[in-house]
Amino acid sequence: EIKTLNSTKHRIMGRTWKQRKRALEKAKAHQPPKKKRKTNNRNQKKTATATAAPSVKQELCAWPSPQECMAWLLSSNTSNNNNKNENPVSVETFCNEYLGRKPLLIKRSNDSFYSEKHLNLQLSDIHRVIKENELRLGQHMICKTYDGQHEQQVPWLKSDEKINNHTFKKIMQHGFTVQMHHPQHFHENIARLVSVLESFFGVEVGCNVYITPSKKQGLAPHWDDVEVFVLQIEGKKQWKLYERSDEDNQYPLESSGDLQLETDCPDAQLVMECELSPGDLLYVPRGTIHCAKTIGDSHSTHVTISTHQRATWGDFIQTLLEKAVSD
Repeated sequence: EIKTLNSTKHRIMGRTWKQRKRALEKAKAHQPPKKKRKTNNRNQKKTATATAAPSVKQELCAWPSPQECMAWLLSSNTSNNNNKNENPVSVETFCNEYLGRKPLLIKRSNDSFYSEKHLNLQLSDIHRVIKENELRLGQHMICKTYDGQHEQQVPWLKSDEKINNHTFKKIMQHGFTVQMHHPQHFHENIARLVSVLESFFGVEVGCNVYITPSKKQGLAPHWDDVEVFVLQIEGKKQWKLYERSDEDNQYPLESSGDLQLETDCPDAQLVMECELSPGDLLYVPRGTIHCAKTIGDSHSTHVTISTHQRATWGDFIQTLLEKAVSD
């Protein structure tokens, strides 16, 4: 069976994405049913304990193609009962005029936009992931807060310390933002979104989740070396985006680290100030200085999708030169 499927995959690699999908489904449909292995109750119990699924259990989402997934992400569906995706910006326009060039804000007034695709990784889901997995500080999450002058980390936690729900609640109560790395490892629908977007962009796509207490800011102003899509899940956050007037500084190849705008970037100009509510989307181009603070009496949860890290022609040429020198 495995040999047949593998040979089928080799035969269809040259086809389009949609054709490959149909061909694989057809090949699997013609496979004989797998024989079930007989196991006693004791072995079944051991297996269930050892392979407990860590991901959040939800109905699976799907898109007909990577292009339609990107169209959905850019859509302005403002009605909870309206399934039609109206695009304020088409996929082609976004790629030609916004991607890597200027920020884009999409306000939807639809707090269930992401939950309709079962992408709502809420605080209760975070608690469940922490309970079911062995998450450690530094490896799976970092915790920071910013007071307007300095960025601080949790002083009573050690590197690689295991995080349980009691510790997580204490971190939040003291005003620290929790940044969880790679939530797609624990949430199947976010994993599906990341995978489909990788097919669309043709490069690696990453993901983080940020949970920030009420009226707090987790990170100092900074720029990233990736293209960032912010999906607001819970609560509200106020964002400020700055661009540098010096053209030589507009498209950096590396992240900045913490910035003091007055001294580190005196040429920075505010280009967008906005409030994100559940269901909204914000695109932040690489090199755009940004910072965000939770507003209102509730915590904020947002998912960031990032892409095009070290995927420029400059990175490609640098890799070739380093390889040529080493050889």
